[in-house]
Amino acid sequence: MVACVAPLAAAWLLTSSGIAWQPEATVNVGRLVLPPMLLKTSGLRLPNGQTLAADGLRGRWRIAAFAANPCDARCRDSLMTMRRVQLALGKSVLRVQRVLFLPKGSGSVDKNLLGEYPQPLVLTMEAGLAEFLAQFGIELFDLEAEKFYIIDPEGRLILAYPDASHFLGMVKDLRRLLQASTRA
Repeated sequence: MVACVAPLAAAWLLTSSGIAWQPEATVNVGRLVLPPMLLKTSGLRLPNGQTLAADGLRGRWRIAAFAANPCDARCRDSLMTMRRVQLALGKSVLRVQRVLFLPKGSGSVDKNLLGEYPQPLVLTMEAGLAEFLAQFGIELFDLEAEKFYIIDPEGRLILAYPDASHFLGMVKDLRRLLQASTRA
């Protein structure tokens, strides 16, 4: 009888006493965005001027970066880092798409800069950058701290990375996510 009651008593003790029994460390390198934020596609335009479809950010894993200005040196570095991460995924390269969010009126990005294979998705925000980022609780000063984001196949922002020095961490996290993912 004691053998039957002991596990129940231990479970009750752990949940009600406040003892920190859950692991504090996670295996991901990026900062988890909790709760995951669903990206609203309204107000996003494709390079041809058309509005992005409601399901336009669904179906594939994505590496995203936001440009605060026209594509300056920081934007170029972001594009190159995202391309390196994508190519480092090897045979899973087509399961991940690069996305660059540009503010309204920033113009287009040089075609040579976008890379040859596979092409990134460049989206222009109709709203100001601050308004667009507010939908996921990101403020402009946060954008300076976190440059890269992972978007899941459902269109949710789930991981954030501070800079290109986390290149290998992004690759590691994406490999793990792709391996566990049955979609895309």
